[in-house]
Amino acid sequence: MDQCAPNATPVSTSKFGEPDSGYKATGELKEWYAKAIGSLMYLMLGTRPDIAFAVSLCSRHLGNPTNEHQTAVKRIFRYLKGSQNLELVYQGELQPLFGYTDSDWAGDLGTRRSTSGYVFNLGT
Repeated sequence: MDQCAPNATPVSTSKFGEPDSGYKATGELKEWYAKAIGSLMYLMLGTRPDIAFAVSLCSRHLGNPTNEHQTAVKRIFRYLKGSQNLELVYQGELQPLFGYTDSDWAGDLGTRRSTSGYVFNLGT
């Protein structure tokens, strides 16, 4: 992925669904997918909260990933490639901290599970 073309966003607007009922992922794909998701989670928790939603979507398919799911994971890596030089800059003044949270109340039509999120802003 060193020579990949960067992406501007970590996730595509098109949805990917569940595989066909008879589909069974190969052991090689499962292993690659699990290692990739683990690496992305490490980054997400340590320094890259901007990929949290995309990693959450992809991690739902750890048990039976498809090539479509693999493409979505590679998109996150291409996003990281394109945004590796971005940095946060804090000014010297004291800034207030604001926090917000929300949930979509079972917005996933396939599983009827909720997706929640939060954001903290430093300053106005």
